[in-house]
Amino acid sequence: MRTDAGNLLWDPPNALDRPLLDKIAELGGAAAIVASHRHMDGSQMSLSHRLGNVPVLVHSADRHGFSGKTR
Repeated sequence: MRTDAGNLLWDPPNALDRPLLDKIAELGGAAAIVASHRHMDGSQMSLSHRLGNVPVLVHSADRHGFSGKTR
């Protein structure tokens, strides 16, 4: 989702390849990643690190099982 306040990545794909990272950069980077559920938390945290440690937003009910730092 593109906004004036920054781009939001909602449940990004599990495949973190160079074309995906280049496209995100082309569109202005990411302000945050939203995880609608936690089964892909490893790839979401990896993507966060590759994008400058942007926050990964997780529902409080899922936060207990998430493998990284969330908000």
